[in-house]
Amino acid sequence: MSVTGTSIEDGRVVMQDPRMSGVDSQERPYEMRAVRAFQSLTGGGVDLEKVTATLFVDDDTTADITATAGFYDSETNLLRLTDGIEVKTSNGIAIKLATADIDLAAGAMQGGGPVAIDTPNQTIRSSSLTVSDGGKVLSFGGRVRMVIAPSEAGSTEKQAFKSE
Repeated sequence: MSVTGTSIEDGRVVMQDPRMSGVDSQERPYEMRAVRAFQSLTGGGVDLEKVTATLFVDDDTTADITATAGFYDSETNLLRLTDGIEVKTSNGIAIKLATADIDLAAGAMQGGGPVAIDTPNQTIRSSSLTVSDGGKVLSFGGRVRMVIAPSEAGSTEKQAFKSE
């Protein structure tokens, strides 16, 4: 973890431009940044302001995450994000949700809604989202709605072959 400056306000350490990086259980790198972070002088977790994170979903795909606020617990390696959460992947997926609990080591996430996922060919709306198996498995809950747009002739076979 690195910071560009620190001060003490109201019994808390205030860190400017904190950055943290590491690897998950599958040795994929991640990096988390915030504009400011606040931690009690007695220790514990860290409150984060204007959070951004980048993590690898697989060898070719990254996910950029932004949120207005967050809380990082270094003992459990969990990141809780709230307010204006957006995820954009390098392969064209955009996700918006209300809350997200991210297990940085396991590469898993529990998201609360409303959840909106948009890809070039589909939209998904639900009340919750669970990401597991390092981002390979997505499960939706609560009033799940999905719209699939027609694709170009022959692209279905190409996509199915690419997914195998």
